[in-house]
Amino acid sequence: EVRPVQRGQERLKEAAKLPAPIFTPSTKAAVGDHDENISFAQCEAIIGAELAAKVRDTAIALYSAAVEYAATRGIIIADTKFEFG
Repeated sequence: EVRPVQRGQERLKEAAKLPAPIFTPSTKAAVGDHDENISFAQCEAIIGAELAAKVRDTAIALYSAAVEYAATRGIIIADTKFEFG
């Protein structure tokens, strides 16, 4: 199972915003353990290149829309995790 994580803001200098959201896939860990970050190439190997690209693009689009909506209400979404099944 691949679990995509989107990050639009990182705690860089003064919580500076990244130029664009990044896609950081991970795999589901055993109960009680942390999920394991994987490369996009590993994600492609697990679910296929076409589906990996679709998941990445969809996750970033969802994240971007949520960030824009939240910003109009004074909320900053630094990162979030979407799960696709």
